[in-house]
Amino acid sequence: MSSEANGVSVLALLGEVFLLVLSQFFFLGLNLSALHQEYRKSSKMAESFLLNDLGRRLDTLARLNLELERQKSLAGDLSRVADLSRARYFLVADASGRVLAGSSPAAVLNPPEALKSSEISEFTSGGLSWMFRPIVGHNEKPAGFIFLHLDEDMYAASVAEFVRQYKWPLILTTVMSVILLVLVFKRFQRALFDSGPGGRFRYLVFLAPFLLSQLAFYAIVFEPRQSLFYAQSRGVAEQVGRSLAGDLEYLLSRNVPLEIVPNLPRHLEGLRESLPVIGHLAVIGPDGHLLASAGENPNWAASSPGLRLSLPLSGEAGGVEITLSSHGLRLATLRVMLDSLTMTLVASLLLVELTRLIIIRADRDGGRPWTEKPQVMRPLAFICLFAMDMSFSFIPLRMAEISPVLLGLPESVVLGLPISAEMLMVGLATIGGGFLVGRVAGWRFLFLSGLLMMAVGYVLSGLAGGAAFYIAARAVSGLGYGLLNLGASIFVITRAGQKEKGSGMGELTAGFFAGSLCGCAAGGLMADRLGFAPVFYAATFIFLTVWFLVLIFFPKSPATSPATSEMESSRLSLRTLLGFVGDRQVVNMSLTQVLPIAIVTVGLLNYFLPIYMSRIGAGPAAIGQLNILFSLVIIFAGPRFGRAIDASGRKYAYLILGGLFAALALPSFFLIPALGGIITGIFFLALSSSISENGHPAYLLRLPTAIKLGVGPSISLYTALIRLGQVLGPMAVAAALNFGGQKGLAWLGAVIVVLNIIFGLMARKAET
Repeated sequence: MSSEANGVSVLALLGEVFLLVLSQFFFLGLNLSALHQEYRKSSKMAESFLLNDLGRRLDTLARLNLELERQKSLAGDLSRVADLSRARYFLVADASGRVLAGSSPAAVLNPPEALKSSEISEFTSGGLSWMFRPIVGHNEKPAGFIFLHLDEDMYAASVAEFVRQYKWPLILTTVMSVILLVLVFKRFQRALFDSGPGGRFRYLVFLAPFLLSQLAFYAIVFEPRQSLFYAQSRGVAEQVGRSLAGDLEYLLSRNVPLEIVPNLPRHLEGLRESLPVIGHLAVIGPDGHLLASAGENPNWAASSPGLRLSLPLSGEAGGVEITLSSHGLRLATLRVMLDSLTMTLVASLLLVELTRLIIIRADRDGGRPWTEKPQVMRPLAFICLFAMDMSFSFIPLRMAEISPVLLGLPESVVLGLPISAEMLMVGLATIGGGFLVGRVAGWRFLFLSGLLMMAVGYVLSGLAGGAAFYIAARAVSGLGYGLLNLGASIFVITRAGQKEKGSGMGELTAGFFAGSLCGCAAGGLMADRLGFAPVFYAATFIFLTVWFLVLIFFPKSPATSPATSEMESSRLSLRTLLGFVGDRQVVNMSLTQVLPIAIVTVGLLNYFLPIYMSRIGAGPAAIGQLNILFSLVIIFAGPRFGRAIDASGRKYAYLILGGLFAALALPSFFLIPALGGIITGIFFLALSSSISENGHPAYLLRLPTAIKLGVGPSISLYTALIRLGQVLGPMAVAAALNFGGQKGLAWLGAVIVVLNIIFGLMARKAET
């Protein structure tokens, strides 16, 4: 092996070691974030119970038109409940937010207007996190509020303690994975870089040490983590039991026998249903007999001591017995395992996608320069979308943090304006940028300009101090993303051969989805710890890093290169443009394929799925995991469908298949029971996107009218059409549901089938 090859191999090994350690830290960060959320969730569960406990009493006073500030018992009632809470501040305020009772760091607390009608909500004020519950008056309007401080420092301290206990297992497993990587690399060094950029063996070699370290770490921390969760559940149950015992002792102090308390079983059942970790709740009389219970009666003698709590009442008046739900704990443990598996998948994606860049750079296949290979855009797209979607989950929240006040518009409208402005500019940039390609600019100019605009937009998003400024910042970011996306697409299309365009676009789409997945996870992790603004600055740093990499390593294409020639088109005229828009095959593809699939994908994924999951009791975490399933199918199936489309002489047949998958997704949600129907529908939807994202550009660019118009304008108009479908998606699915509920979705699926038949007949006729 030559010294040059040896040097490249050493650099590749060093780069892979760096990525392995980076992935380990990324995985650790995701785990610590999940652990923090576990602490927070268990605390909120108990605190919500206390808020409702006090709130129900104050609701009664408010509905009787009794002013809260004149109630002498207010401080006592608040103190009794606050003693059961772990919150530093627990207080009651009037409708204006003026504090009436309890300890408080501020004289006035004002929750956001949009949240004041919610049962229990959260907001941030003065750097502190608060839970609050409105006190509902006789006119169903808030007569006041109960506030409770969520002590983030306490949660952080608990996470830090976990790190102190288990840092050495993590360090040990990381060191062992690095040693294993070096040994495997030395053993298979030649095979790693001589099998072409698409070889799967090399990715397995680089990924295996990381996965083995994950298994070892899970084996070490699984039991302690489960015990920790059990302890948290016991803490919640004990807090509920102490509150219930306090209520019972209050009745006893007023000489009310527990045997005659009305609706006691119903009250116990309500408590048990509000807290899934409780399996059985009972009140025991002085002589040990059962006065009231809720839930399935357990065998007290046989129940595990660790799952059972006994809280005696004072004066030997009886007690409260609580048994944790073993079924609920098993389900919670399964949820933790699924969350951990999700985090491993996300961290593995980070490792694999960045490894592609090292492999493409070091590959010795004797072909063209690595900067001219269409595959190199996938890791670059991954990095860019990673940075962009770090802020995906909190764009509206950043607006709420700044000031959701603009021109007297409703707060809910103002919160949505940043996203609307960003999406509008994405569409405009895509259309405008497409007509620059081959005349004023190439892919490199569009890509670099897009990165700079996104960097500027993200810096301004972090600095924004007003609503209008923030909306303008997001508009600049949208303009940058439109140019970047178009530049990346042009790079792939112009460097892929006629039989590689579908697979090239499949690789690019997979990179975008993988980056989005990892970026959302990383951004949420950073925002929890550092706030929103630092996430924008971190994304800016990534954009500028990629900008320098492209500027240095990706030279301008020569004026006579095949890539430049393919981007060039005849002199653009109104006749050429109208000829493209009015071409029969373009209209056929647009109306029967592009628009319907875009409508169904966004309508189901972004509109129907969250509503449907919410109605069956699933939380945001479950919705997020289904989105991950959608992305993973595209990441793995997209490139494969792309290669199949490239190899096919009848590309329209694959597009028909993609349309049928979209049609099948619609009835799957209700024809297959429960979670199975949801997963099946998401799977079909992802298969449809895997085909259409790759097949539509490949099919379009073979049409004579697209060749005449040019690559850039054709792709920009195609992308604008997709944006139109995405805008119409939620409205179309909502209309179908309003038309006939589940039958409406079935009819929408039937319409898509008919449109696919029309597309197939016209496309076949055009090719014969």
